[in-house]
Amino acid sequence: MTYQASEHDYKYLKKLMPLLYKSVCKKINGEILAILIKEKQENVDKYNRIRKIVKDFEDEMHEVFNDIKRTTAFGKIYGLHRRNIISADEFSGFSNSTKELVKK
Repeated sequence: MTYQASEHDYKYLKKLMPLLYKSVCKKINGEILAILIKEKQENVDKYNRIRKIVKDFEDEMHEVFNDIKRTTAFGKIYGLHRRNIISADEFSGFSNSTKELVKK
């Protein structure tokens, strides 16, 4: 059986998504910056590491940040929680039934 998020959870998720996306981008940018400032690495090695980070980010984030509808909201919430993208405080805004199902 597929679980569909409540209207409250869907609206809350839509409100959170821009903030979560900015947070993830900040984290990725920090990882890239750390690679760039390492003087001992060859430029080719830096480029390859950055390319891998960006590709992994795009592949993984496509799953949780694209195509947000009420019918896909629960899967997005689950994915955000599983990837530790959503904080405990942000997660607490979802309904108890959604939180319980996500934690299973």
